[in-house]
Amino acid sequence: MPQDSASSIADRVNDRRARVLPVMVVIYVAQQLSYFLGTGAGTGDAPIQNIQLVSWLALSTTILLLLTTGGAWFYPRKVRRLANDEATRAHRDAALCLGFIASMIVCMVVYFVSMSRAVPGREAVHLVMSVGIAVALVKFAILERRAARHD
Repeated sequence: MPQDSASSIADRVNDRRARVLPVMVVIYVAQQLSYFLGTGAGTGDAPIQNIQLVSWLALSTTILLLLTTGGAWFYPRKVRRLANDEATRAHRDAALCLGFIASMIVCMVVYFVSMSRAVPGREAVHLVMSVGIAVALVKFAILERRAARHD
């Protein structure tokens, strides 16, 4: 059986990314909803909350690395370069830009809310990061799915 070419492997990476991104959106948003709708969010009073925070940080870091580097870390450099073509880089740039804007809007909302009630710093950071990452991830997923359908 002949070795697959780097371009065919990169095509499979792109197809897999387009299929996996919506699943990542669901997992990330569900994790955040369970955190913010749970009791005592951000207080760290129960061991489960510490587990939630650590898993949130791990998942957020992974998604942020995916959005900034393009992922496919376990593939050769040539495959990564082909998988992160100009269109994919443009999609990532647009997603990160929208995520940044969403984060800034949440910062403004938190600022105004803090005028009438105390907003713990940890909770504010968690909210700003979660919204920014989620919005960027959703935008990237939409753009990648749309591109995969047109191929």
